[in-house]
Amino acid sequence: MRSLEQFLRAAKISRVQSLTVLDLPVRDLYGVHWSTTGRKVPHAQTPDKAVYLPGRNLLLLSKPLSSAHCIR
Repeated sequence: MRSLEQFLRAAKISRVQSLTVLDLPVRDLYGVHWSTTGRKVPHAQTPDKAVYLPGRNLLLLSKPLSSAHCIR
């Protein structure tokens, strides 16, 4: 987070608004799981099928897109 903030300050892009951090809790969807607890996270070599999270991409896109629409 700190690196991103430093980059945005250094880039001095006039059309970029300040950084907004969104919270997207998913424990109600995924329960007690490595993706919500941070425990026993699979290694990078773990097959995709073993780390599949239903709806992940939709979740990662829908809140930021909705937020961007509401902020402008």
